[in-house]
Amino acid sequence: MTVDLLGYADERGTEEYNLKLSQKRADAVAKMLADAGVDPSRLNAQGKGEDISLDKTTPEAYQLGRRVTFVIK
Repeated sequence: MTVDLLGYADERGTEEYNLKLSQKRADAVAKMLADAGVDPSRLNAQGKGEDISLDKTTPEAYQLGRRVTFVIK
C-alpha cells in the first residue's frame, strides 16, 4: 500500500508561493509519518497549490484550504 499526501494552500499568495508552501506542507506530513515508523518509500508528497474547491468568502475557508489530504492506494 502507498499513500499520496496532497498538500494545499489557501488563495492568498502568488501561484508560485502557494505551490512551494503546499509542497512544504505535504513534506512535513510525510516526515512526521516516517518519523512515526511508516516506510518513506510508501509515501508520495505532492504540493497542489491553491485549493479551488472551497467557498473563499469566509475566514474558515482559509483554514480549510491549508491542509494535506491522504489518498491510499
